[in-house]
Amino acid sequence: MKSMKNTRTRNPSVTPSHSVRAGSMVALLAAAGAVQTAHAGGIVRAWGDNWLGQRNVPTDLGACTAVAGGQGHTLALRQDGGVRAWGDNWLGQCTVPTDLGACTSVAAGYNHSLALRQDGGVRAWGGNSYGQRTVPTDLGACTAVSAGFGHSLALRQDGGVRAWGYNYRGQCDVPTDLGTCTAVAAGEMHSLALRQDGGVRAWGYNDSGQCNVPTDLGVCTAVAAGGSHSLALRQDG
Repeated sequence: MKSMKNTRTRNPSVTPSHSVRAGSMVALLAAAGAVQTAHAGGIVRAWGDNWLGQRNVPTDLGACTAVAGGQGHTLALRQDGGVRAWGDNWLGQCTVPTDLGACTSVAAGYNHSLALRQDGGVRAWGGNSYGQRTVPTDLGACTAVSAGFGHSLALRQDGGVRAWGYNYRGQCDVPTDLGTCTAVAAGEMHSLALRQDGGVRAWGYNDSGQCNVPTDLGVCTAVAAGGSHSLALRQDG
């Protein structure tokens, strides 16, 4: 099964997303329905598909530090820690909780949204057909989140990885020998983790080899997951 179909969207494939920060360089995120950039000055720009309004950046958005794109919706993290969302809101993925509070990171799945609060708590809203919005009550404080088609990943402060939601292809079956990690990334139906030693681990659907981490990959500093492919940034650049 290459992708999950949704009769409300013209492109069923999802490019799951993670929060992308703006710094001295332009931060770029490619999403299924649009492409968003957060400039060094905090200005958010968007282009591409706008069938569901995912490209309509609010005029009162203000300066931002991170953006994330789902199948048909967009998230932005403001400099003050507030979260804004626009685009497809069929399942409430753009209905940001009024009690969310200040956040440090956001992630957008196919039709659900995640936010990492300043206190390390994880909040989720939107679609919950597979339990992707049901944050474990024993999750604890986290440092990163990522959202896939129907599953969610969180990196705990202690370096442990937790996953919940759609597990049809084992994308939520975190390896018991994974060890301490520093980053996570959720694909459509696969998951990636960057270990503290720079090694990359992958699990879940492997129809296109997205979980076949190259044996000569070496030490890495970042990972990213697409619909059915995986990326890693090596320490040597």
